[in-house]
Amino acid sequence: MDIAKARSVLSDWFRHERGKEVLAVFGGQHFGGRPDIGLTPVKYRVADQQVTIFFRDLQILTISNPKSITTESGCLIVPTAAQVIFGWYTYGQKSSENWCEDEYSASDGRIQRIGRGLCTRIKNGVPPFEEWPQARSPLLKLQITH
Repeated sequence: MDIAKARSVLSDWFRHERGKEVLAVFGGQHFGGRPDIGLTPVKYRVADQQVTIFFRDLQILTISNPKSITTESGCLIVPTAAQVIFGWYTYGQKSSENWCEDEYSASDGRIQRIGRGLCTRIKNGVPPFEEWPQARSPLLKLQITH
């Protein structure tokens, strides 16, 4: 990852889209399997080979070793990365017991999701591990809801 370019892309995207609600789409699937879970990005950090995006309701998105970061039609796009981890507090209660994470990675044309934390036990039949074809979808897209 070119750190200077990543900072520039993120700076431009945040300047234009900060405060707007986005949908997190991982390998073509909406976070939680639902297209109505909106997130509001509030700040970001770029360090070494890692990008972290913080959201209003205490969610954190960590992107490790992204090959590139681009924008298109208001969307922030990460075509591929070593992994993307999305973390949040279940029920919005800030405690270590309620912290959940979904880790996404791509390999051999497939997306893998591994869930960790309380959410893996309460997600109404959603298994802690899933895998699906990546097709032409980027590993991560933050899509403005308009």
